[in-house]
Amino acid sequence: MPQVKAQWRSLEELAQDSQFLLRVEQEFPGLAAALSAPRDRRETLTLMAAALALAGAGLEGCDGAPEGHLIPAVRQPPGIVPGMSDYYSNAHVEGGYAAGTVVKHFMGRPIKVEGNPFHPASLGATSPIAQAELLNFYDPRRSWGVTRAKLPRSRAALEQALAEQRAQLAATGGAGFAILTGASTSPTLAAQLEALRKAYSQIRWLHWEPIGRENVKKGLESV
Repeated sequence: MPQVKAQWRSLEELAQDSQFLLRVEQEFPGLAAALSAPRDRRETLTLMAAALALAGAGLEGCDGAPEGHLIPAVRQPPGIVPGMSDYYSNAHVEGGYAAGTVVKHFMGRPIKVEGNPFHPASLGATSPIAQAELLNFYDPRRSWGVTRAKLPRSRAALEQALAEQRAQLAATGGAGFAILTGASTSPTLAAQLEALRKAYSQIRWLHWEPIGRENVKKGLESV
């Protein structure tokens, strides 16, 4: 009979795995002590669920390290100091407006998002949404290539599908076709969409944000 892989049904069950604790200790020194203490385990797992489950643990289960050999980089990426954390500047776009951020990383792995004190839109502060952007770095649902119906496809297949879509839009003038985006202040995106609307006059452009900036606008008006 084929061997059944060991699976964990919850993060608390995962925390009982000695091999998992060993990997956590190697990647996040000092965190394993909190996970091994029953009193602190629930709070620790709650706060570190995404970072631990997606970065420190295997995504398919925890029955051991993946097979294969780990080979160090032949050319060390610039700015990487083994065993030391570092920072790089970034920008978080929220409601169509960018705010400067600083991302703390450990050997290239982002671990914290903070505001950039030199950016006029943030002055060192961040919103809860900007803080949560860290989870997107470890999102297992992010696409790693061209797919269709959850199956990998080649670039040639993508180009053929785009050509068929363009032919259909040309035949209908874009009727029934809508482009949905978030709020945007990008002149490049606006120019691209305007070019599409000139080529296909019936195309509709809709934008929507789950959290608007109405309160920000009201606050500025009250000053």
